[in-house]
Amino acid sequence: MNKGLKRKTTAAADKKPKGKAGAGSSKKPKIQTTNVLRNELETLKSGRKVYLQQPGSLVFFKSDKDTALKNCQQNLQSLQRQQEQLQNKMDLST
Repeated sequence: MNKGLKRKTTAAADKKPKGKAGAGSSKKPKIQTTNVLRNELETLKSGRKVYLQQPGSLVFFKSDKDTALKNCQQNLQSLQRQQEQLQNKMDLST
């Protein structure tokens, strides 16, 4: 008997946004997650070591707080620009 955790699924969790209405909100969870990461990095003491994941793999590399924070802020700015572009496209199409 498997006593592992089982993921509960609900009808609401299975529904994904479709069409134009969902296109503008697709970046919001990523932006929120990146904001949380930025806040966590900002609260770390100076000089702390962090581990950054190699994109597309399960390999982590040691880095420092300042480098990780800089990368996080750049990623956040990029996501926010993409969100604005999507919002502008949606506004123009309506």
